[in-house]
Amino acid sequence: MNIIAFANQEGGVGKTTSPVTLADGLARLGHKTLLVDLDPQGHVAIALGMEKTPGLYRLICLDERLEKVVIAARPNLDILGSDKRTEKVKRQITLSDFRESILLDTLEKSSYEFILLDLAPSLDVLHINGLVASDWVIIPTRLDALAVDGVKEIL
Repeated sequence: MNIIAFANQEGGVGKTTSPVTLADGLARLGHKTLLVDLDPQGHVAIALGMEKTPGLYRLICLDERLEKVVIAARPNLDILGSDKRTEKVKRQITLSDFRESILLDTLEKSSYEFILLDLAPSLDVLHINGLVASDWVIIPTRLDALAVDGVKEIL
């Protein structure tokens, strides 16, 4: 399993478009792929023409199984959606022991070949969970001053 996070402290630099595009490509090549939305805006679902869902909330706060809360977006591509209830996930994680690895502990039990994480442009417990869970981090950016500063912040 390969877990790849897409992160930048600046918005509007392709943090959602990049993992959605890569996830679609991996799925088309036959790789079982999970796309996880860690941003309460829930734009992963919108980018795929779907409704926002509280999948991450159900997984972490209601302790439902991963297989029960993911939604099939395309053949070989599932999403673990996010919506405004993701803010409650942050509070739940903050109150938990060993909080930095909650997401990793949940995802490493899955059978996906690739898991792509769309991180929000904030530095909170959910963002840290995404980074800790990841084998790789991709930092999409533009080459303007504010976007480059976002890269410096994430590094």
